[in-house]
Amino acid sequence: MKEVDTVRATQAAVQSVKSTWRAAPHDQQRPVAISAECLAKEKLLDEALNKYCELLDEGTAPPPKQFSEQYPNYRHSLCRLLDVELAMAGEPELEDALEEAWPKPMQSFLGYEIIHELGIGAFARVYLAAETALGGRLVAIKVSPYASDEAETLAKLTHPNIVPIFSVQQEKETEMTAVCMPYRGSTTLADLLESGFTEGRPPASARVITQVPQDREPVVGFVERALKENKIDPILKRGRYVDGIVRLGIQMAEALAYTHERGILHRDLKLSNVLLTPAGIPMLLDFNLASDIESGARRLGGTLPYMPPEQIRDAHLRPLQSDNPGDPRSDIFSLGVILYELLTGKLPFGDPPASMSPSEAATEYMKLQERKPTPIAKLNPQVSPALAKTIDRCLSLDIEKRPKSAADLAKRLRRQFGWGAWLNRYRVLFLVLVAVAMLAAANRIRASLDRVPDYERHMEAAVTALEAEDFENAIRYFDKAEEAEGRETVSILFGRGYASQHAGKLRTALDEFKKACKLTSNPLVTDCYAYTAAVGGERHSAIGHYQRPLQHRGVDNPDSNTAMRFVSCGYCKFTHNREKPSTAIPYLTKAIEVDPKLQIAFHVRAELKLESLDPERRPIEDAIADIEDAVRLGSGYGELHCDAARIYAVAAINDSAYLTKVKEHLRGALMLGMSPIYLKARVELRPWRDESWFVETLDLTRPTSATRPYSLGRRALLERSIPEVTRWLRGTFE
Repeated sequence: MKEVDTVRATQAAVQSVKSTWRAAPHDQQRPVAISAECLAKEKLLDEALNKYCELLDEGTAPPPKQFSEQYPNYRHSLCRLLDVELAMAGEPELEDALEEAWPKPMQSFLGYEIIHELGIGAFARVYLAAETALGGRLVAIKVSPYASDEAETLAKLTHPNIVPIFSVQQEKETEMTAVCMPYRGSTTLADLLESGFTEGRPPASARVITQVPQDREPVVGFVERALKENKIDPILKRGRYVDGIVRLGIQMAEALAYTHERGILHRDLKLSNVLLTPAGIPMLLDFNLASDIESGARRLGGTLPYMPPEQIRDAHLRPLQSDNPGDPRSDIFSLGVILYELLTGKLPFGDPPASMSPSEAATEYMKLQERKPTPIAKLNPQVSPALAKTIDRCLSLDIEKRPKSAADLAKRLRRQFGWGAWLNRYRVLFLVLVAVAMLAAANRIRASLDRVPDYERHMEAAVTALEAEDFENAIRYFDKAEEAEGRETVSILFGRGYASQHAGKLRTALDEFKKACKLTSNPLVTDCYAYTAAVGGERHSAIGHYQRPLQHRGVDNPDSNTAMRFVSCGYCKFTHNREKPSTAIPYLTKAIEVDPKLQIAFHVRAELKLESLDPERRPIEDAIADIEDAVRLGSGYGELHCDAARIYAVAAINDSAYLTKVKEHLRGALMLGMSPIYLKARVELRPWRDESWFVETLDLTRPTSATRPYSLGRRALLERSIPEVTRWLRGTFE
């Protein structure tokens, strides 16, 4: 089986935890850290790729798209990764040669310090890097073994919705070419589609268009800097999702109009070739297949679902005639596919056929294009008839029926925001309002006497949505409450932050909690901020906010959460500085003093004593005493048995009598869902893993629950419950 190279995630994890990267000649440069969410995503994708390679070796691998549906949050990212894997599978020698030549994170390459790998293609990779000669400024470099006309093409273009080129260099020894571009983030429209349609239906609010690139940004602190340079369009803050996509469409059409006026066709427009910045600005990428309108295509290709029929014919069915002059309306077709997909979550003509040669797949896909797409309004009722008609024209197989130019398309899309579009969208409502205007005026005084204020009504709706775990709607109603109140109250900020955290939007949640904590020192608010900061990798901030109630109340006046706050501080202290685990032990000792029956406190202290083992000052018996107390104080769980087995395994090196305990807890960990692969990899268990009893235990023990990753951190961190939060929120406005 082919082993997946996990060096990308591993090196980035080391760099992120230590947070010590600097552009070598400039020690004053601020460290660049990679977010915990990004590292977790890469780890998951690496594991999924390994699993798919195993299925390939067994001959049971499904098509990449079908396999990727098992990972709904990253299905598009994984599908692209699998496509690259399959593309290189038939070229093992080429793949090995390229693997040696690709730059590696934390290395120097052509005057750049490579920080992190942002994207992988079959014949190109994109890296986050720092240009040392210019003060360590962050850049994105696209590295390829082949020379490209892309830099020459982009050098002619300067537009706010096109990623520009800084420079092009070639490494003499490997002949690798590096195209340097400014770093504007790493999210594309493919990520927006991936995150926006996780529930199988279009989002309601345009806020998702900025939340996705902000939540997925790998560089810690970049979002804040980016938002200082570019303000967010008000439509993306308060508008509908459909209106937000139209805004993106207008900007992309204007960028295409600009390139077409300069005689350049893109020829490979697709979701993954449009960058989406943290401010929600789309920027066209990857002009590798771009061609001159007059001279025709210099390089054939494209992505089948986004190619108009005339381009499919040129690229796959009659390539010898590929020097035919291009037509800008081919790019308009591709943009139409993008808009259709962003509004519905589906490709207009379906997925391309699998397991066929390129020419066979092209022929079959042209047959699919002959069938009319499902009406866009049927898949998304929020799309107006006028907008649906515009997109249908873009998707016309007859090139003459498409909008005559990208500028014409931009003009048509801008009409979606005029008075005519408003009246068309709300014409029934408008007529009803006119009909009841007199009745409303007559009843106004009476209605005002017993009307619930808008603020309270929206807050009640938001809290009710929280109770139902409908976090997206909760966010929407908190926004409405803010509009009604005219300002951000503590309740709005805290409630919206809590809903965002549970919706997986950690960066938004942290921003909301941070503003709330400036207005109040309520322990519920500071605890929620601390938990979110800890989960997001901001351990130092988490410690500070877990400590605020401790400093306010004092140890002599504990509340029901005081002990868990000490546990959380200790765990964050340990994960923030793993080289000195002993410095975190006093927090756990304080927790046990406050609550001598707190199981997790004994467990974490045992883990810290194991990590800071010293035969004279802190012998293994100290860790054994704590882990035995943890086992005694409550029901077992996988992580507890895992760590107990590790501790007893260390003791068993000098006293084999402890092996009975190792076996007992090893079985307990396996039965409660711990992965055998994870257990075998533990350093403390390695001396025993070749023993027959160890192998038999792992092979014969059948879990009583699904296998899951080690997650002590979620048990060790104080997380406030939904009932606690909703009860407090109701008390602020009822």
